[in-house]
Amino acid sequence: MFKKTAYTALAGHTQDTRGAAVVIDVRTGDILALASCPSFDPQLFQSAVTAEEYKQISDPERMPQLNRAVWGDLCSRIDFQNYRRSRGPRAGASIPRNCMTASDNITFPADRSRLRTQQGRENSIFAGRFLKSSNCYFIDRGRRVGEEKIIEMGHRFHLSQTTGMLDKGEGHGYFPKLGLILKRDGSRWQDGDTANLSIGQGEIAVTPLQMAVMTAAVANGGKLLRPRLIAGLAPQDKLSSDETRTFPNGVVAGDINVKPEYLALVRSAMLADVEDAGRNWQSGVRRWNARMREDWNGSKSQPGWKNGPHHLVRFFCSV
Repeated sequence: MFKKTAYTALAGHTQDTRGAAVVIDVRTGDILALASCPSFDPQLFQSAVTAEEYKQISDPERMPQLNRAVWGDLCSRIDFQNYRRSRGPRAGASIPRNCMTASDNITFPADRSRLRTQQGRENSIFAGRFLKSSNCYFIDRGRRVGEEKIIEMGHRFHLSQTTGMLDKGEGHGYFPKLGLILKRDGSRWQDGDTANLSIGQGEIAVTPLQMAVMTAAVANGGKLLRPRLIAGLAPQDKLSSDETRTFPNGVVAGDINVKPEYLALVRSAMLADVEDAGRNWQSGVRRWNARMREDWNGSKSQPGWKNGPHHLVRFFCSV
């Protein structure tokens, strides 16, 4: 059901649509759908491929043979300060302290008792900034904690690593290394790079599969699961000496080690992202009581994706 729905949704747009969809069971890591668009029918190779057919599947612009779900790198638009909450100032940062302007408004809940403590007020501010996708807020937070802690948090999610779902053919994306922090081209890291990374831009590239695994960890309480595409492989020849290979589900590749109350706050903010009246018509997942994060990006893409705006949606729900 999920696979058919994913492909139908992707194919329902224009011929130039390039996208991917990944559906994962957040409890076990089982892949329920893995779709990439444009794609091609692999049964095409069971017979002689015509010149026209080969031209279509080898199109250098559309790249239908590229599985964008596991290989296509995108700028992630992750707000890393969702997960690390620190108020410690960072010396030498050039982002102005008055970054949060009067125009960057939020609406506090009617129940003012939730704001009686400083922590409660901070949580409400975070939820409001999350809902409004306030770059200014998260850049300010990134300035406060510094690039080292942001990068350390990214490595907890195993960014720049393959998920382990495939033995080969899976992209690992890109994320800065710990230690001596340099940019991808080897140049010196600057304050502007920290600002960009705070909102998931700049020195980062991820695959849709990596984002699905990351969102599953937020949903399940912090367990980074190894995604499972199939339960096992058996030789076609019954007389073969090759053994059946099995792949267990629920394999935990790591734990992001984030406090439960912080993950609960992120999940609550994701729910507000769905319930907000201005976004319901876009998501279409409110009836599932979904928790969602939805972003638009306008950036230069990696091969296989179009330059320009990208729509990245991450959500989890009960089905």
